Amino acid sequence: MPPTETARALMNERNTMLCECCNERPAEEAHHCLYGKDNRNCQAKKLLNMSYNLQLVCKKCHACDALSHENRVRFWGTQCERYGHDVMLAWHESLPYKPESKEFAYR
Repeated sequence: MPPTETARALMNERNTMLCECCNERPAEEAHHCLYGKDNRNCQAKKLLNMSYNLQLVCKKCHACDALSHENRVRFWGTQCERYGHDVMLAWHESLPYKPESKEFAYR
């Protein structure tokens, strides 16, 4: 199955076609990694659909490994390297709510 439109856009932006979770298989989807999607809050939906929160994943990882806390912590570090720690903290602080577990955001 071909990658989703969002995944293709991330592939172009990040110059990779590999799953960012396993780094082995081709990416097929964009995973809301740090925070799950929220279709009830328009402001949150826009912020959560930004590339800061989206991880390229294969279908296998999207079903299991991408959901782990370890993956979220690792992805936070990757995003801080990619966009800068200050940018990621500013994005995090702009969210209209904070989940119970936000420890990965301050590493």
